[in-house]
Amino acid sequence: MKSTRLIAATSISLLTLVVAGCTDSTTTGSGEFSGKTVCVDQYVSAAPTESIVEGLREALGDATRNGLELEVKNPQGDAGTEATIVQQFISSSCDVLIPVGTAAAQLHANATDEIPVVFAGSSTPVQAGLVESTSVPGGNVTGVSDALPVTEEIDAMLEIDPSIASVGVVWKLGDASGDSQSQDAKRYLDSKGIRSVDAQVQSAADVTQAVRSLQGKAEAVQIPGDTTVIGSAGGVVKAANEIGLPVFGGTSGAVEAGALIAATYDYKEVGKEAGNLALAILAGADPATTPVVLPPISGYAVNLSTAKNLGLTIPDSILQKATEKY
Repeated sequence: MKSTRLIAATSISLLTLVVAGCTDSTTTGSGEFSGKTVCVDQYVSAAPTESIVEGLREALGDATRNGLELEVKNPQGDAGTEATIVQQFISSSCDVLIPVGTAAAQLHANATDEIPVVFAGSSTPVQAGLVESTSVPGGNVTGVSDALPVTEEIDAMLEIDPSIASVGVVWKLGDASGDSQSQDAKRYLDSKGIRSVDAQVQSAADVTQAVRSLQGKAEAVQIPGDTTVIGSAGGVVKAANEIGLPVFGGTSGAVEAGALIAATYDYKEVGKEAGNLALAILAGADPATTPVVLPPISGYAVNLSTAKNLGLTIPDSILQKATEKY
């Protein structure tokens, strides 16, 4: 492989900065993993990312008791802090990098073609340029995909409220997951004869205004699934409530924040799978030939309180598949 590429040549001084996000380092013993370090970039605090990190800790628990150092940093979605974390990880003794989400994975993958990268939760790893294919990744990157089933979520939306004729689609423009999945959602809505209305954002700070812009233009809000918008699900729901629109999609975290329904993964299991891939790579597995893991959908998360407030009824056919109820 080519040598590691640092993100910014001018930033030796950055390595002396105290990272503004959260940092945690764990090792509780010595043994076969002594001298090995797994570095985790959580990217943002949200229910799915917290569950992923919990699963990682569980999967790597035995290894940390046998000398593995597990370092977790969270830039809290701040771009400058994120760039610093990536550079610190690339420049330090990390043996495996685990970025959470597509955006973080792209930054790490672009920063090094030497250190193995295991992404935890990328819905579009091929489209994002992380891997050549999910079966044969072809480089130093592999991981666990969490492709959100936007078509199933739209079907569930229409099963709950068949009268919906227009849907506002909220995503971060330029985000590989957001761009790809929003297009999937829009194509599927079109096939159902439903008009889609774009509500693009550049950052989390834009979410409230983007949703408010849908007033009088859409009858529901769809979150196709990028890390920025999912991490701002509370803001999406709050703004949608102000204009009387139900919110569909995202993750269970969005539903917990007040969205009506979303197809779900068990994100703790996503974290466990990523941890298992990291252990395999530490044992000698080549990321280039280690297939991307595609875990099954666990069911639906539904918010019964939101349904009641909106005067909607969740059909039994959906409730029977509900794995989480709020």
